[in-house]
Amino acid sequence: MTTRARTARLEIWGGAECTVNRVGDRLFDQLRRTGHDGRSNDLDDVISLGVSRLRVPVLWERVHPSGSLEGDWAWSDAYLARCADSAVRPIIGLLHHGSGPVGTDLLDPAFPSAFTAFAREVAQRYPWVIDWTPINEPLTTARFSGLYGHWYPHHRDAGSFAVALVHQVRAIGSAMRAIREIIPGANLVQTEDIGFASSTPALAYQRDYENARRWWSLDLLCGDPTPCGHLEDALHDDAAARRVLREVLANPTPPAVIGINHYVTSNRHLDERTSRYPHARVGGNGRDVYVDVESVRHSDSLRSGFGAILEETWSRYGLPLALTEVQLSCTREEQMRWLHEAWSDCVEARSRGIDVLAVTPWALFGSMDWESLVTREENRYEAGVFDARTTPPRATALAGMIRSLSATGRFEHPVLDGAGWWDRCDTCALPSHGVSLPAGDMRAPILLFGAGGALGVEILRQCERRHLAVVCATRDAVDIADYASVHALIARHAPWAVINAAGFPCVERAEYEIDRCTASNEHGAANIAIACSQSDLPMLTFSSHMVFAGTKGRAYREDDETGPLNAYGRSKRAAEISVLRSLAGALIVRSGPFIGGPEEGDFVQRTLRHLGTGSRLPVLSDVTVSPAYLPDLATTSLDLLIDGERGLWHLSNDGRTTWSQFAYDCAERGGMDTSLIRPVPQHERARRARLPADSTLLSTRGVLMPGLASVLDRIFQQRASAAAHSRGEAA
Repeated sequence: MTTRARTARLEIWGGAECTVNRVGDRLFDQLRRTGHDGRSNDLDDVISLGVSRLRVPVLWERVHPSGSLEGDWAWSDAYLARCADSAVRPIIGLLHHGSGPVGTDLLDPAFPSAFTAFAREVAQRYPWVIDWTPINEPLTTARFSGLYGHWYPHHRDAGSFAVALVHQVRAIGSAMRAIREIIPGANLVQTEDIGFASSTPALAYQRDYENARRWWSLDLLCGDPTPCGHLEDALHDDAAARRVLREVLANPTPPAVIGINHYVTSNRHLDERTSRYPHARVGGNGRDVYVDVESVRHSDSLRSGFGAILEETWSRYGLPLALTEVQLSCTREEQMRWLHEAWSDCVEARSRGIDVLAVTPWALFGSMDWESLVTREENRYEAGVFDARTTPPRATALAGMIRSLSATGRFEHPVLDGAGWWDRCDTCALPSHGVSLPAGDMRAPILLFGAGGALGVEILRQCERRHLAVVCATRDAVDIADYASVHALIARHAPWAVINAAGFPCVERAEYEIDRCTASNEHGAANIAIACSQSDLPMLTFSSHMVFAGTKGRAYREDDETGPLNAYGRSKRAAEISVLRSLAGALIVRSGPFIGGPEEGDFVQRTLRHLGTGSRLPVLSDVTVSPAYLPDLATTSLDLLIDGERGLWHLSNDGRTTWSQFAYDCAERGGMDTSLIRPVPQHERARRARLPADSTLLSTRGVLMPGLASVLDRIFQQRASAAAHSRGEAA
C-alpha cells in the first residue's frame, strides 16, 4: 500500500444524475427527464453550494444521438464554459450506464475503438479538463446489461457479462491513453459500486464469488490478473474477447482516484428460503434458486457502512478514494442522515490515515424511475439537493447542509439526532399521546398541537416512522385559545419547530358554533404564531380549500383572491392573516378535503361500507375538489418544514374530481355496484354551509404530491393486503 499526502481537508464534490440507459429501442435520459439540461441557471445553484469538483456528463449518446457523425455540443459547451469561469473543477463522464449510440453496444467488438474515438474528440474540444471518468460503474453496467437483462442488449448469461465488462475496461484504458495524448496530465477517476454480499450458509459459495467479483473492474484496470480465471471460463467460446482481456492486462490503467458509489441497497443478502420473501423477485445461478435482497432489510445480515468499504478499498489498492455518489431516495431527514453518516465516516477514515478526498452528494436535481431501475417510464421522481418539481428548482435542507460542510466541515440540525431507518428497528416509536418524551430522550422535539385529530394522528404516525422526536399537545393538555398555556408549553419543551394541526373539525357544525370555530381555527393559530415569533421558532399550520369561493373556473393558486362562502372558510382565512401578521416566516399549507383518515370519517371507507349494504348512496355531483391523502399531506408538509419553507403552499393530490365521480371510482376499484351511487346537486342538500362549486387547488410553487390514481392504487392495495392477511390468520 502506498502512502500519499492527503488533501488539506475533506472536500465536497457534486453531480447531477445523468444516466442515459437503453431499454429495447428507447433511451432513458435523466438529464432531460429531470429538466436539468433545459435550465441554464442550474449550474449557478450548484456552484453556490461550494463544491470543489463536479461530475459533468458529456455523454456519447447525447453528443452523437443515433450514431450521427455531427456532434451536438451545445449543452456541454455552455456547461463547461460556466465551470471554467468558476472555481469548480469538472470531472468529465462519457458513458453513464449506457451502451453507446444506436449501432453499437457493450457486446460489439468495435465498441472499445469507437468509444476511444469519441473520447479523443471530447479531449480535443476540452483540453483544459484534467479529471475524467470515461465509463461510470462498468461492473454494475455489465451485470445489468449482460447478466440480468435489465438494460440493452438485455442478455442474461455469464459470457455476455464477461464480454461487456472486458470491453468496457478496455475502452476505459484506451480512452485514457487517447485523452493523455492531448492532455498529458489527465487523471482517471474510476467509479464503481462495491457492494458487499452476505448469505445463508447454503449459499456461501455464491456469496464468496460475488464478493470477489465486485473488484473485477478495478483489478483489471490495475493490471491484477485475479479475475482472469473466472473471465476466461466465461469467454471460452469467444476468442476475440479473450484477446481483449489479455490486452487489458498488458496495458494497465490504474486510477488516480477510486470513486465509490455506495447506496443503502448496495449490500445484498442471498437466501434460498424463498418463501420468507413473498414480495421479492426469485432468481438463481443455475445451481440454486434464491432471492437477492437488500442486506439492510435483513435481520440476519450485518450492515457494513461507508467506513468498512473505505477500509477495504484502501487496503486492497492503496489509491486515493472519494465517495462519488451519496444519495438516498427517502424523506428529507433520512437523506440528511445518510449524507451525515457518509461525511462522518470519511472524516473518521482520514483520521486513520486513509486517503479520502471527498464526499459527493449525488442526484443534485433528483432522478426519475430508479425504483424500477430505469426500466419503465412511470414518472416517479425522487427529489435531490434541489427539488426540480418547482420552477426554478427549490433548494432543500440538503443544500444548506452541503454549504455548511463545504465551508466549515460541520453541520448541525435536530433531525440528525435521530437514527436513520437503516440503523434502527422498524418498531421504534415515540409516544403517541401525552406531552412528554421517554425518560432520557434528550432530542429537541417537534411540538405538535392537535395530535388527536385525523391530521394530527397522521403527522404523529409519520414522525414516529421517520424517527423525529415529537411532543403531542392534545385538547386535554392545552387550550390553544389561551395564549398563556400555549406559551408555557413551548417554554417547557423547547421544541425546534411547532406544528399546528388543531382546528374545528366540521364545516356544517361551524355554522351553528361560530364562536367555537373561531376560537379553535383563528385564535388558536394566532396564539401559536405569536408564541413562535417570541421564541424564534419555525411554524407549520394548515388551512383549507374552503377559503375560496369556487367561481374561478380553474384551479386556485396561492396568489388567487380568497372569498370563503361559509363560517369554516372564513375562520381559516382569518387564521392565515393572523398567523402571517404575527410570524411572517410561518409555513401555511392549504389542502383539499382529507381522505385516508380514521375509518369512520374517511370518504373512501364510508363509501365502500355504505355500498356494501346494497343501499343507494346520494353524493354531491356539482362540487369539484382536489382531495389530499393524509399520508402524502403529512409527509410532504414535514419535508417542507425541515427545508425551512415559508408562506403559503397548496398541497393536494394532483387531479380534480366531483364527489360523485370519486365515489364512482372507489366503487369501481372495490368491485361494488356503481349504480347505487346517486349524484345529487348541492341545492338538494338540507344543510346550512355553502360549499364552493370548484375549489380545486394548484400550486405555482410546485406539484409535490402524486396524482389521485396513485392514491387509489395504494388504498386498494392496502385493502387487498389487509384482506389477505386476515384470511391467512383465519386459516
